[in-house]
Amino acid sequence: MPYRLHNAVARAAALAIAAAFTGPALAQGAGDPILEANGVKYACAGVGKASRSDPRWAAFPVRLEFAAANGDFLGDPAVTVSDASGKQVFQAQCNGPWVLIELPAGSYKVHATGQKGQYAKDFEIAIKPGSQTKKTIRLP
Repeated sequence: MPYRLHNAVARAAALAIAAAFTGPALAQGAGDPILEANGVKYACAGVGKASRSDPRWAAFPVRLEFAAANGDFLGDPAVTVSDASGKQVFQAQCNGPWVLIELPAGSYKVHATGQKGQYAKDFEIAIKPGSQTKKTIRLP
């Protein structure tokens, strides 16, 4: 009987420890975290089916997907976004192939690099209210 009691206490302790570490992750959707840089919310995502189908991503006005020339996802993109006046409003480096950014409606210039700066591409995006601007960036 003492062995069973000890075993039950050990299992309860293990469950409590597991809940303490996984609770915050479950509260935010148990997936990729939503981050912030200079007051702009963003997420680095796209690795795995669960990440790509996360319903939180639909709320982000910008979704940049990085891919190699053959269409395979490309990790480690770095993104710098400037507004129409040329003022930098966002900059981040991600480990996943998707960069989701919460920017207000407007026109922006984007400088994106991949493969740790080996490849670069400049382009413009226009964000309309209430919709998501999705762009696939193929590097090189």
